[in-house]
Amino acid sequence: MGRFVLDFYCAEARLALELDGAQHQDPDRFHYDSMRSEQLARAQVRVLCFRNHDVLQDLDRVCTEIREALCSLSHRVGEGGGEGEAPG
Repeated sequence: MGRFVLDFYCAEARLALELDGAQHQDPDRFHYDSMRSEQLARAQVRVLCFRNHDVLQDLDRVCTEIREALCSLSHRVGEGGGEGEAPG
């Protein structure tokens, strides 16, 4: 997206998922990741970051967080446009 390569991106939901290994704990990489997330937020893209370990060891929690993010997005769409009820 733009100048960034995202691990996963859903354009319809404007939701990006980043899976981070140990290299993302490097201070330079942390700065880059923070800057990327800030720029994407300005473009109204929400970024969820998960450690690779979390995906491998606690996939249910990761899926729950993604589901909750998608639900909160669908509720916001239903709030602003007067389009009726948000899907539940």
